[in-house]
Amino acid sequence: MDWNRLIERIKLDESGSLQPQFKPYKDSKGILTIGYGRNLEDRGINYVEAEMMFNRDLIDAMSDAEKFFPGFKHLSSLRQEVLVNMAFNLGLTRLNGFIGFKEALEKGDFKKASIEMLDSKWRKDVGKRAYRLAYMMLNDKVPTEGELHEFIGK
Repeated sequence: MDWNRLIERIKLDESGSLQPQFKPYKDSKGILTIGYGRNLEDRGINYVEAEMMFNRDLIDAMSDAEKFFPGFKHLSSLRQEVLVNMAFNLGLTRLNGFIGFKEALEKGDFKKASIEMLDSKWRKDVGKRAYRLAYMMLNDKVPTEGELHEFIGK
């Protein structure tokens, strides 16, 4: 068997190209597919693939957080985590929409930064996550369940 020819033929047969499809698409039967004919509906991805994608996305989120806020390295470790978490969820384009939040960070006004986080559509989209991250930004500590419940109630 000619392994290289087989690979080339399957790639061409499955995706119509020797370049993978980087975004999900519907194949000829309407099945959600990616790459070189990877059936996402029936096969999905495995644990190793999920971890690999997560790690890549986390590296991208760290880079996006640093691009969003040039003073990133001067934030506490916990506040850096908040910013990376937001970048992971939002991506740089949507994170750049948090103008008041960025201005507050630049001034070191973490109270205003946490208010800006909660005064957003994002808070409605992610719910408790936004409150937890806003608490962490404000207080520079991870909240207990009781502290978070009290914070949400304010």
